[in-house]
Amino acid sequence: MSASDPVRITPTEEVVLKTSSSVSGHACVFEDDGTTGYLYALKPAENGDAIGPIADAVLVYQYTEGNPRQHSAELQFHWTESGSCCGLALDGHLYALFDFDTQTGFSISGFPPASDADGWARSKEMADAYKLLSIVQDD
Repeated sequence: MSASDPVRITPTEEVVLKTSSSVSGHACVFEDDGTTGYLYALKPAENGDAIGPIADAVLVYQYTEGNPRQHSAELQFHWTESGSCCGLALDGHLYALFDFDTQTGFSISGFPPASDADGWARSKEMADAYKLLSIVQDD
């Protein structure tokens, strides 16, 4: 497994971060628009574009009125050696993962539900996501 350098993100500040596997060419983007944080799986780029269109998206977190995330967090991307899975961790805890081989999106929120139109499945079974990345889950 390989991991990106950690990036500190701050509540309510907008941020967009891209990661890609040097092995498989798969790519993901994390976006926090100041209210919600999403992880996007991208389709392969075409015509020399920097990033391809969105294949799937999962909710990482959402600020709720009166209960925003109160502290900054260290965000890190994790890729399997084969480049088939990309996970997103906050402060060392896995929040979301895309398995490009099985076209499955994992997130602690389980949102949004999978769409038949996009061909991607959805799972809230984060224990399975940890196994895919071979990360030991802290209890």
